[in-house]
Amino acid sequence: MARQYSPKDFLRNVSNSILKEYFTRYEAFNEVDFDPKKEIDIGEVFEAMGELTDSQRSTVNGNFHDINAMATEGGVKTLIEVSQFTNNDYEDLAPILGEIEGLHDQVFRAFLDYSELFDEAIRLYDADCLPGRNWRKRDQLPDKKAITDKKTCELLEKAVSAYYRTKEGRGYACKVEPYSRDGRDYWFVYSQNYASVLIEFENKEFKRGVHHLAFEIIFVYSAAERSLDLFVKGDSKTVGDLQNLWARVILGVDDLGKPEKKAAVYQLNQLKTPQDFTFESTDGIEEVRVKKLRLSIIGDKANKRMTLEANAGNNSNAVYELYDAVLASEKIPNALINVTQVCLQIVFRANTKSGLKSIDVNIGYPNSCSLKYEPKDEIIRKYLRKWKIDISKGA
Repeated sequence: MARQYSPKDFLRNVSNSILKEYFTRYEAFNEVDFDPKKEIDIGEVFEAMGELTDSQRSTVNGNFHDINAMATEGGVKTLIEVSQFTNNDYEDLAPILGEIEGLHDQVFRAFLDYSELFDEAIRLYDADCLPGRNWRKRDQLPDKKAITDKKTCELLEKAVSAYYRTKEGRGYACKVEPYSRDGRDYWFVYSQNYASVLIEFENKEFKRGVHHLAFEIIFVYSAAERSLDLFVKGDSKTVGDLQNLWARVILGVDDLGKPEKKAAVYQLNQLKTPQDFTFESTDGIEEVRVKKLRLSIIGDKANKRMTLEANAGNNSNAVYELYDAVLASEKIPNALINVTQVCLQIVFRANTKSGLKSIDVNIGYPNSCSLKYEPKDEIIRKYLRKWKIDISKGA
């Protein structure tokens, strides 16, 4: 995960040679000493940034914020992944970045020399890092190939714009950008939000500014799995409407209808007892732990829930020992319990001080999952299917 952006902290993490290359376009840095012997002495550089115009400073900080966000293991892997896609002419970045020390320098080099590739990668990486609670999965889609040409994307723009104008009085402008990645098709949709009024400074003048920001919707379609992942902030009706709207435009299907209630994507009741999570050592997994269970009781008119959480790092069965104790003390038969949410901790081998890196995966019945689309997340998705947790058809 990228650290919080701070200009001084960022400058200390980038080598002087790259900073010099970047800042040559600004006169304020003509007298700055970028001697490599002063790698973390960023006083002169920081002072020169203060001499930039408001517009220049905004550009610089915007560039640095994007580079900082990508300066993670996942960000660098996304840059390399995009460079290796067969549907573009980019140079393979794996050997190039492999020769550079430090995540910030690796990402900065890609930003300087491969700006178009960088823009594509940061869009995908942003999607990977979006909060899982706003993703909704729909499976059992018709076995049809998605249409991604410019004309169809323009139709999707018009449809999404009209939908939000009619329903919520926003969305008067809309832009759709398609992308293909590792067997999945993406549609990044940017729609105009309500106007925001902000009190701001412009060239040291205090003023009231009106801004028309965009809100984001993402469709991710897997033809092989016949599934659609939708990222949107909205209620269940909005989710259903947008799924159907997308299917009409992209698949040529008039109406997906309502998903069958029994057609859950994730089944969690087998996790009422300890599981034998088998995996291949070549995938880098060291251990799988159950950290948390959320339970509901069949027939409980108050619809109360119980959440059990334990430190699985010291005792992999800790949450199950707690489960047995709670059911015994409350005299609740195991047969009345449904598991409605689970937190799995997947422990990977990694180049860290401990030699390990863990990823927490929150899965909710029937169709909620916090996984994104980073490389390790894709490995976990594979095993969710193998462990019969992901039971979606076509998975």
